[in-house]
Amino acid sequence: MTEPPVAAANLAASQVAEVALQFRRVFSLYRMYGLTHELTAQVEREAHLRLAELLKLEPQLTLLVQPTALKYGELTVLEDERKEDATIRTLFADGVESITFHAELQTSELSAYLRAWFGAVSGQLGPEHTFSTLIWEADYANISTSLRSGLAEHGVNEAQKKNAQSRVAALLAAAQSQPVDGAGGALVDGHALAALAQVEAFAQLQPGELARVADAEQTAAQELSRSERASLLAGLLASRRGVGQRLLFGLWAALKTASVAERQAAVDLVTQVVRLLVAERRSPEVCRALARIAESGRADPSREQLLSEFLGCLNDPEVVAGVVKLLETPDNATLAQALLHYLPPALAEQLLTPMERAPKDQARRLIAALVQKAPSAEELAMWLVDRGEAAAPGIFSAAEQLSPEHVALLARAALIHDEAPVRLRGLRAVRTEEVGAYRSLILPLLQDPNPEVREQAVQALVRAKDAQVVPILIAQLDAADAGPDVLRLCVRALGSLGGEAPARRLLGVLRDAKDKELKRAAALALGQSGWPGAIEPLRAEAQRLFGDRLVKEACKEALRRLEPTRGAGEEGGPT
Repeated sequence: MTEPPVAAANLAASQVAEVALQFRRVFSLYRMYGLTHELTAQVEREAHLRLAELLKLEPQLTLLVQPTALKYGELTVLEDERKEDATIRTLFADGVESITFHAELQTSELSAYLRAWFGAVSGQLGPEHTFSTLIWEADYANISTSLRSGLAEHGVNEAQKKNAQSRVAALLAAAQSQPVDGAGGALVDGHALAALAQVEAFAQLQPGELARVADAEQTAAQELSRSERASLLAGLLASRRGVGQRLLFGLWAALKTASVAERQAAVDLVTQVVRLLVAERRSPEVCRALARIAESGRADPSREQLLSEFLGCLNDPEVVAGVVKLLETPDNATLAQALLHYLPPALAEQLLTPMERAPKDQARRLIAALVQKAPSAEELAMWLVDRGEAAAPGIFSAAEQLSPEHVALLARAALIHDEAPVRLRGLRAVRTEEVGAYRSLILPLLQDPNPEVREQAVQALVRAKDAQVVPILIAQLDAADAGPDVLRLCVRALGSLGGEAPARRLLGVLRDAKDKELKRAAALALGQSGWPGAIEPLRAEAQRLFGDRLVKEACKEALRRLEPTRGAGEEGGPT
């Protein structure tokens, strides 16, 4: 928490009091007409105008929050005159020490702030927020709110301490008599449990603040069994919805001055609180608190180690699972992504299962999270081997965003995979200039049981113009189980590769094939081959009296390509 600025009473108390009274008028209209009425908006604007006039005279106007009064310096400018009037009392109880308005204040900012203030006074903030947590999360550019750093350091008298300790003892005694349900699972340190109990005991005075009591007076906590401690923890968290989030803020603030033993107790408690909140499907509440804490910790390099210890709770498998669930939901994905940096590497593999069944927009969020965790190329390859076709699209997409090395190793793993769709994806991932490096893995796929895989393998080799594939393509033409599509593909491939050996085999196809489409493809491929030795056979086929018209036209087209090469020598190669 930041130290409150010291107000200098440069303005007349009556001027500041008028602004404070205008706030109270705004609250009255909120009660009468609601937040959206035209009169409400008008009074909000008037409050801003009055405050803006003062800010022209004093660029920073600070109001100090006392138990029942607002003060400007030493001067009281607004007071809760009746016990039931909680306008100021509510803020003080919630740990607010001062409010500072800055010269560039906008009407919209003041309106949002007053509405949050009214929500706290009227109990309308909902179960997840108090005024302090709401202000913690909001970004007000021109309003600063200072919160007290802890009850133990700010005027908690001895009677209040004694009452709090009695409250702790009562809670512990109640826990000993409750049935054990095993909620929470793991051991909660006695000191940490006492700290949690005090948050609950002081909740009415100052929610969100952590006050510690002497270890010697909390020995009863250490006598509870593991499951009893866990049950008590679960019960306290369930007693009021916002207590878990407020406790996380309080524990983070307390770490700065905690002893080594207290730090360990606090960190253990953080894990327990986060795990229980996630189990109760309150992951958004957890993420909001932890993301805000992470943001504040990053702003202070001296607390980097503390932040790392505090966020160690994110290594808990149950917590990781809760964050993964949030990544699947558009409304909460941003919250979860704010914590990705702090989540353990194990998160990456846990993203794969939801990614397999997710629609496209959701899958993109999960893939982005996977990329941010930057798994190694070996990990991606291992996951592909284990998970196969369902995970392949997401894994390949992540690899493409990570590095060429990731794609290269993933392609190798895919080319030898048991599932044909994965082999296909591997073939498509191999770039033309890299085919030579993968030749030993691609050549066996020319005999693959899956015809689509065979076709894709041929295309890859032809794109690379790999001469070593010629005998394999020729053998493929003679294979008994080769389908017409594969045969035509091999014919076109031999034509693209060019040379005498491919052309002679193409002449055999032109002469002997029964399939007219295959004969036509062979003729066109001969024209592409560049071998002059094919000219006379093509001319003879084009002049056949009863030949197929389309085949004859294909032969004439091939001749138009080859005849300029006459004279290069019957045994010559392509020109």
